[in-house]
Amino acid sequence: MVCEMIGNIALLRYRDSMRQHLIMGFGMVVAACSVQSSSGHESLVNPDSRALPASVSNESIFINRWGGSFRSDMLTYEITPENELVITHYHLGIEIDQEEVVAGRERFQIEEPLAASIRRRLLRVRPSSLEGAEYEIWPLGCEYQLHAHVEVSVAFATPEDDVGVFVLPRQCQGPVVNEARELIRNVLSELPQSEVVRNFPPSDD
Repeated sequence: MVCEMIGNIALLRYRDSMRQHLIMGFGMVVAACSVQSSSGHESLVNPDSRALPASVSNESIFINRWGGSFRSDMLTYEITPENELVITHYHLGIEIDQEEVVAGRERFQIEEPLAASIRRRLLRVRPSSLEGAEYEIWPLGCEYQLHAHVEVSVAFATPEDDVGVFVLPRQCQGPVVNEARELIRNVLSELPQSEVVRNFPPSDD
């Protein structure tokens, strides 16, 4: 596939992997979750909160949502180490080998206090180690199954192209899961207003 760069080769592989999951119908459903809600500072994905890194200031962060017919559109919020926010609407098509199209893109500069706050909060969904796009991590208490839709994902990428991916499926429920969902919603609500976001098509499923 000829891809317009997100800015990181490893993240391109991540996007392709996620796209194939969605087209082929792979995913997961979460069973009842008995894990108690965290204190607001602990990891929502790693049983040992000491696994949280001290900082992710040198990492690019990508928050991804899907929409459109057959979830063939992807909305990506990229936060760079320089605190630039790049919002991109990709039309992926429904064929695995179909060339993607950039349907819209906007760039913003985020103030340092907001960027630092976002990075600090998103640490709670960051994998303790960045092992590659094929090793996705889910909220604590979730059990993997097939055939579920991804509601949102968050990817972390270092300058060396190390990648770690957090995935939240729509069917996932439970206190820790809901805390992760609310965390991401709050982060997105604090970002600058965007025409690209306003024009992004909702999912039809």
